[in-house]
Amino acid sequence: MGKKFWKYILVLGCVCILSTMAVTQPKVHQIKISEGFTTHFYLYTYDSNGQLIYERKQIDTNSQRTNVEQTEWLMLGDTVGLQRKWTWNNGEWKVVHQIKSRFTNSIKTSEEFAHLNDGLESVYKRMIRHNSNPDYDFYGLAGNELKLIQTVRTNQETATRKKVNHTYFSGYSGLIPTASSSTTYVTDSLGRTDSILSEFSAPGQESEKYLIRTFYTGTDTIPSVIQVRRWNPLTYIWENQSRTSYKYTPEGKLAEELYEYFREMRWIATHRYSYSYYPEGVLQEKTIFGSIYRQWRRLSTIEYGNISEGYPRTVRSAYNFWGGTTGSDAITDIPYYFNGLSVSKKASAIEIEYLSPSKVEIPMNDDSPKVVLYPNPSNGLLFMAESHLLIRSWEVYDMQGRRLQQFQPDYPSNRIDISTYPAGMYLIRLVDSENQYRMQKITKY
Repeated sequence: MGKKFWKYILVLGCVCILSTMAVTQPKVHQIKISEGFTTHFYLYTYDSNGQLIYERKQIDTNSQRTNVEQTEWLMLGDTVGLQRKWTWNNGEWKVVHQIKSRFTNSIKTSEEFAHLNDGLESVYKRMIRHNSNPDYDFYGLAGNELKLIQTVRTNQETATRKKVNHTYFSGYSGLIPTASSSTTYVTDSLGRTDSILSEFSAPGQESEKYLIRTFYTGTDTIPSVIQVRRWNPLTYIWENQSRTSYKYTPEGKLAEELYEYFREMRWIATHRYSYSYYPEGVLQEKTIFGSIYRQWRRLSTIEYGNISEGYPRTVRSAYNFWGGTTGSDAITDIPYYFNGLSVSKKASAIEIEYLSPSKVEIPMNDDSPKVVLYPNPSNGLLFMAESHLLIRSWEVYDMQGRRLQQFQPDYPSNRIDISTYPAGMYLIRLVDSENQYRMQKITKY
């Protein structure tokens, strides 16, 4: 439990950092992740509303990209959403996992997790929400049946105090709880987070309690100190565990973080992070310091470069003298923005390519009703222009009318992949989820 709370503090720091960067960035088209001798590529596709519908992961092997896995997101009307994971095996894609979500008035009411194999669906977990309130139940596979394994109940005790209770079941013991936890969220009169109290207990074990307190300066909405304490059942007191202090620039951007542990009746500082910014206000450098021989030493630096239109295209982490060979790659969790959201990946360098306005994929409009697949021309990855339709089967023909390929996936999909074909013009003939035949001439570059 203690490690989870410390990780929470670290993540909070990353959110503070990235909140200072531009969030109205163009859609990410490709990310290149360098991690030592390994390089991964992530490719992304969006629908006409800018929603992410496809991610493909590839690995660089001897300067050749090899497919690894891909994820597609599908919406079937306004009520059902699918997330499917595919893996590349023996030169073809095989769907292996699926998450099916159901919605009522835009509220997720259930979620079903399943393994997929040769057209067979094996459900192993299910979430069911109670009406429109935040309470929900989880069911897991116990033997050959789905049985209750967790309940979540929320109690709004006062306007500023909310308690969320989790009860866990083994699945084999019926409705006899095997463990429980609760998290109490308290806000102050200004609506800011004041404290988070978490407690975990299991039969025959002493319960664990952790308290996170957040402190502010005046009426600021950004924290100045976040402190973690652990309850000692032997002494009946809250013992200090860790704390993080934050300093900001006059513009409200994060300038410094200081991490401390409480040991031997005193606070011991272990790490410090400092930040600098470009004149445009975006992050330029994050430097990590470590306490070595009671002095702060630079361990590594993350540099955000190639700023264009207010956002970085390259990020690199390098060691300083005290972290390793000066200037060499440092593999660490690098925070960056992905379509306006703060995320991080373990890497030594990240290169980001964006969709320019001239390349935004608009699948169809009133003047082109015959558009079935997009983009056209393309690199060989084609998607259904009508988002409510899927593809049951498809065929590829050359311009002489010869059929080159016939394919029927195990599950209906929203894409066709002819990326291995030579550049040229082809005719695609498909059957959609309404059993209608569609045809379109496409150009592959």
